[in-house]
Amino acid sequence: MPDLVVNTENLRNLATRLSTVHSTLSDAAGDAGDLVPMIPHATLAGAVQSFTNDWDRHRKDLAEKVDQLQQRTSGAADAFDSTDGQLADKLEEAGSK
Repeated sequence: MPDLVVNTENLRNLATRLSTVHSTLSDAAGDAGDLVPMIPHATLAGAVQSFTNDWDRHRKDLAEKVDQLQQRTSGAADAFDSTDGQLADKLEEAGSK
């Protein structure tokens, strides 16, 4: 049976980057909506307002999904490290008998 090799440092780096993406998405302001009053064409102003509203909603949904992925990635790294430690302890116990 082949060995399973998981680089938990890479998983933790990914979790850190996902956390940054989540923060960026969560902290983003709806700047495009500030332009709506300056747009003289009603149809264009409505399109910009609609885009802003949709983007805000989609950005929040995306931020939530990125946060969930970050938590799962971090949890996977923790689980692999924990399991690796437990297996190492069992091998040491078996070797000392």
